[in-house]
Amino acid sequence: MNVCIFTWMDAKLSLCSACNVDTLSCSRVAFSVSLYTGDTFKCYGPFGVDTIIAYQHIFINLGMAYNMATGIFTVTYPGVYSLAVTSFSDAGSPGNILAVCTSLQVNGQIVAGSRELNRNDQEDSTTIAVALKLKAGDKVSVKLAKGCYLCDDSNHYNTFSAFLLYADA
Repeated sequence: MNVCIFTWMDAKLSLCSACNVDTLSCSRVAFSVSLYTGDTFKCYGPFGVDTIIAYQHIFINLGMAYNMATGIFTVTYPGVYSLAVTSFSDAGSPGNILAVCTSLQVNGQIVAGSRELNRNDQEDSTTIAVALKLKAGDKVSVKLAKGCYLCDDSNHYNTFSAFLLYADA
């Protein structure tokens, strides 16, 4: 199905341009993922080095730009993107060590970080929300800092989401 745009030029109706609707739908980019898919409450980490988080439950992956195996979102269309990360951890029992430390990275460089090291409670959570101008080919990921960990189950406490707000012309 073609959508046509008509303009008046020299008092004549002429075809200015045609846009294929399928092309518009192909440029849609949006994904939202969470850490685990199962009902069992389990934790991810801690690790001896900073580690990219590979989220395993996909709510939506329009444009197939999020790679579940690597945890990396590869920008397919340049423009302004909305990105969000929520992180949660549970000490398991009062008095246990607890640390939520994640960072949002573009091409391996930290754009925004979150850290919750409150030892006065059993649960910690953080949120990152930013709008960024990204280029095609940029690699966006969430990294878990050394010594920190996340806990999740079917309630999906840990999420990573992005969508294209405005594409570059």
